[in-house]
Amino acid sequence: MSAVSVKPISKRELLAYQADVKGSIFRQIREVLTRFKERGFTQKELADKIGMDPGQLSRRLRGDYDLQLETLSDLARGLDCRIDVKLTSINQVLNANDVRLVKAMEDAPDANRRSQPPRLGKPKEPQKAPLGNDYLKQLVTE
Repeated sequence: MSAVSVKPISKRELLAYQADVKGSIFRQIREVLTRFKERGFTQKELADKIGMDPGQLSRRLRGDYDLQLETLSDLARGLDCRIDVKLTSINQVLNANDVRLVKAMEDAPDANRRSQPPRLGKPKEPQKAPLGNDYLKQLVTE
């Protein structure tokens, strides 16, 4: 019988992944909160609803703290939302993103292919963790 070789995941990679997951949840919470605010809901009301000091909530929403899953869960619940979790293979994510990129390039006019990268939907806030497609591909191929 041969032993299966397991390559350890670096602490840096694990931390980057954690930041990416929490950042994704946090961006969604901020988007929902923005919609609530447009209807007159205030941060103070959210703070009162989840039992958090309004100043503390403000600092957390600015991104001054590394939010724990418990805090993200409280914020989501305070916005009458639930955080859904789905595990997806990194290879599936890479393949799906590759398909989107190829499709975007096929749809782009020839003149724009050389001068501009394809646009894949509306721009998002910059990510704090370096977990883009190139980074994920590098991790999978290592």
